[in-house]
Amino acid sequence: MSTSPHHDDHSAEPRGSDHDRDESAALSVVVGVDGSESNQDAVRWALAEARLLGVPLRLVHVVAAELDRAAHFDKIVIHEEVQSILHSAQTTAKTLNEQVTIIAEELTGSSPASTLINASRHAECVVVGRRGRGTFTQLLLGSVSTAVAARSLVPAVVVPPGWDRAAHEQQPVAVGIEGDSGSAALQEAFAIADRSSRKLHAISAWDAVNVYGRDTAAMGGHYNRWHEDALTMLDSATQTLRNKYPAVAVTNLPRHGQVVAELVQESTRVQCLVVGGRRHRTLTGSMIGSTSIGVLHHATSPVVVVHEP
Repeated sequence: MSTSPHHDDHSAEPRGSDHDRDESAALSVVVGVDGSESNQDAVRWALAEARLLGVPLRLVHVVAAELDRAAHFDKIVIHEEVQSILHSAQTTAKTLNEQVTIIAEELTGSSPASTLINASRHAECVVVGRRGRGTFTQLLLGSVSTAVAARSLVPAVVVPPGWDRAAHEQQPVAVGIEGDSGSAALQEAFAIADRSSRKLHAISAWDAVNVYGRDTAAMGGHYNRWHEDALTMLDSATQTLRNKYPAVAVTNLPRHGQVVAELVQESTRVQCLVVGGRRHRTLTGSMIGSTSIGVLHHATSPVVVVHEP
């Protein structure tokens, strides 16, 4: 196994254009590895994505800088524990697919989330488990996966515990749409559906109760118009990318209901759910505030968060 300790704790910077990126940096799929049982699901998801993309899989374990400096912890013991975690993850990945190149790395940083973000700045995507643990139960907890999803420089995938990608690989990809035909999330959703040869569900949800309260008569008078407007918006938003990806069959799905509930419900019947965001801020639009947290924490499928440049 090829592993090497490495220190990487620079603050995250916005992802530049392809021209600005370091062309010498090999693209890969990065997955945060913590040694927990549930984390194996994230490793498997990342491995399958690396295979589809034809890039290496990078297994990354982050050791907290304060733990590395603590006098009461033996650095040799910490290093051996990390190597054991990485070796186990690498063995699992190699058993599942011997064709994918696998790289294992031990990184040190004061912020696990920032360290993972920096480690994945030239990656195709970064994958984390929704729940987990780190060396001596201190790293890669749920708050870290949320931070990575909110600030990642590349598409971030949050995989729920117990997710079996192989069991859901025949299901479609879903994307939440707000009307921006050029959104990074919509483009990523089409790309995922295309390389996995799956259908795409384009979803727009509105909650009339928030507009009209409990006035069901007023709601009923506008429902058909809202439904038709949503279909028109979805068709317009996906048109350009349907031309670019002619092999992807798109189903437009207007939903009447609370946004989180509708997207979480859709996650029960798809292989992944793609949503958009704005880096360094709470996810925006219909994904704002508690909505983004609700989708990330309650979706039964992996959630792919894609930030605008």
